[in-house]
Amino acid sequence: MPPELVGTWTPTDPAQIGSLVLTPPHQYVFATPEDSAGGNVVVRGNEIDFFNAVRCGLSLPAGVGRYTWTLMEGELGFAPLNEDMCGRVSNLRTRKYRKIP
Repeated sequence: MPPELVGTWTPTDPAQIGSLVLTPPHQYVFATPEDSAGGNVVVRGNEIDFFNAVRCGLSLPAGVGRYTWTLMEGELGFAPLNEDMCGRVSNLRTRKYRKIP
């Protein structure tokens, strides 16, 4: 995982709650004050793949959410490359994130 992605990210829109935590070597968690869920993540260039989500119940090779990621002016954004069968798209496609220092 590239160092620039490692850390805790919060949505730039104050109306959206929660955070995205990316931890080496390959873990992610979506967390809200009430709940958290995560799985594994692999980054290859500008592609990031989320998989083995505990809540999804699909293990590799099923259940992979493939996205491109961009980091521009401190904002992390995602664009889907496939249909994410595990519902992560609602946390990724419609949000921009800023890293918590």
